[in-house]
Amino acid sequence: MRSNVKTRATTKTKSKAKAKAPAKTKAKAPAKTKAPAKTKAPAKTKAKAPAKTKAPAKTKVKAPAKTKAPAKTKVKAPAKTKAPAKTKAPAKAPAKAKASPLRPVTLAVVRDALAAVGFDPPHGDVDGLPKPYALALGSVKLDELRDVSGTVVVVGDLQVKGDVALRRVSGLPNLVVTGALKARHVYADAFVVVGGTLTAHTVIGDTGWDGGFFLGGLEADTAVLKDTGLDPIGKGAKGRIRVRRLADLESPAKAKKAVPELFELDPEDVPAYTYFLTLAR
Repeated sequence: MRSNVKTRATTKTKSKAKAKAPAKTKAKAPAKTKAPAKTKAPAKTKAKAPAKTKAPAKTKVKAPAKTKAPAKTKVKAPAKTKAPAKTKAPAKAPAKAKASPLRPVTLAVVRDALAAVGFDPPHGDVDGLPKPYALALGSVKLDELRDVSGTVVVVGDLQVKGDVALRRVSGLPNLVVTGALKARHVYADAFVVVGGTLTAHTVIGDTGWDGGFFLGGLEADTAVLKDTGLDPIGKGAKGRIRVRRLADLESPAKAKKAVPELFELDPEDVPAYTYFLTLAR
């Protein structure tokens, strides 16, 4: 510790002895003004390439929803305007009815026609046949034969599509057929003379004993005889009378058993023509 004090004192005295020349103040060279620090060129900021702005996410542009084409409204074809109704041409004159094969003749022509085939009516003399007279020759077809007056003569066969209905219109009618007669139903308030066979579903005689049937044969489902005779003509004709149900009102009990529906209309007085009208057609 002491040694340190001495040195300090000596150094003080020495300094007093020598008046030290003013210390040359070394003119310090003006401190080099540091060249302004090079301002570092701004660090090259790597100019980041501008962040690729993500292309805006492609918003899928939805194709505009297809607007459904407005439903095709079926344009109805304009209703056809009916062409104005054709004014009917004036009604045609009604078609002429088929000419009947029966033609009006005289008694002399009837006599000759029957004589030509050797047919002699069994119910009386030719001259006693009532007028007017109608005649047909050959195979004759008719739709129906109804309510004739006088005498109808067919020299040949007669086929009637419908019914034969001979009511007493003016005098007692006569039907003379030299051949066969076919019909659906037959009602007779008349003389019916058939040289061949009479074929029908139903045969009704209602003559009040003024007329009757003179037949070469009969084929029928049902036969009704009210005050009417049935006489076979020709050889072996009796064996040609074939009827499934025969109601001869001369024998009421048997008739009722054979054709019961006949008596449902009036059990006391069977209306033969009314029964005829009820037959199926």
